[in-house]
Amino acid sequence: MNYYCSSDLGRLDYLGHITGTWNKPTRYLGVDVRHQQVDPGERLAQMGNGARAKFETWLKKRAPYAKHSHFPDSDAEYEYYQMLYCNENIGQ
Repeated sequence: MNYYCSSDLGRLDYLGHITGTWNKPTRYLGVDVRHQQVDPGERLAQMGNGARAKFETWLKKRAPYAKHSHFPDSDAEYEYYQMLYCNENIGQ
């Protein structure tokens, strides 16, 4: 692990909040639809123990083709389904 990683992330978090990037909606592709900037993996982790396993089971039924492969196209799709799962299961 990079020695500077935690201080870098803390600084990014601070700058994100101070500039409003983290907690304000941003425009997406020039249309009037606005999306919040959130990390679906972080939201999934906040749902507690077993959430990832439940998500993977849900994903196999909903979108078996969606894979986390570290390629941008497939990872974007995978993260989309993570966000969908979190939105559908928040508070459960």
